[in-house]
Formats: sequence, structure tokens, C-alpha cells
Amino acid sequence: MITIVIVGILASVAYPSYIDYVDSSRRSEGAVALLSVASELERYYTREGEYTDDIQGTYGDDAAVADEPDNTSETGVYTITAVTNDDDTTFTLTAAPTGWNDGLCGNLILTKTGIRRVDIDQDGNGEEPEDLAVVDDCWH
Repeated sequence: MITIVIVGILASVAYPSYIDYVDSSRRSEGAVALLSVASELERYYTREGEYTDDIQGTYGDDAAVADEPDNTSETGVYTITAVTNDDDTTFTLTAAPTGWNDGLCGNLILTKTGIRRVDIDQDGNGEEPEDLAVVDDCWH
């Protein structure tokens, strides 16, 4: 009986730590995907003189986003989208969690100028929380 109590206590401590680690790894994948797509968009701009919101069309065979039509990150835990302004001179990239809920960070957002934001409530506004440490935690 004591063994069961000890195992229960250890599990109650270890499981939340494990979940935090898994979520952190997923966020890292989203951040890497956004930075890779931003790099590809800069190359596209160098060739074409404008940015594009057609992310899949910016790559050759070595796509920064997986070779899937839905523009997902490497293991599919984020869907990457791009939005350009009217004259295609700037872009905003968004990584939205796919198949899981990130209650701490929500969507990860990267702008052309390198500003990193989060959209915690995933409403598309990309607010910055008052506690900027949250943004740092999400983008570590």
C-alpha cells in the first residue's frame, strides 16, 4: 500500500513536468518552422522583388515547411500561414497548434522585422501579454 502511495506521489509530480517538456518541444518546432519560412520568404523576395503568402510556392524540393499541402511543421504539430500587406512588401507568419491546445502561448507569430509575439486566445490579434516573460518562454 505504501508503495502505491509513493508511486502516486511521484507520478503526480513527474507527469506535469513531462507535459511541460512535451509542450516546450512542440513550441520549439513551431519557432523553427517560422524562422525557416521567414528565411525562405527573404530568398523569394530577393528573386522576385516581393513577398508571397503562398508559402508552398516559395520552395523547391527542400521545403522549409513539410512537403504537405497544408503547410505543417515537421511533425505536424503546427500549421504555418503567411499574410502579406497589399503591396507585398512585408509579411506576418503564424504557427497555429494542430491537434493540441497550447494554453500558455496559443499561436506563435513572427513579423518581417523579427518581432515575435503570441496570440494566447488564438483570435488572430496577436496581442502581447503584459508579462513579456511569457513571450520569451514561448519563443525560448
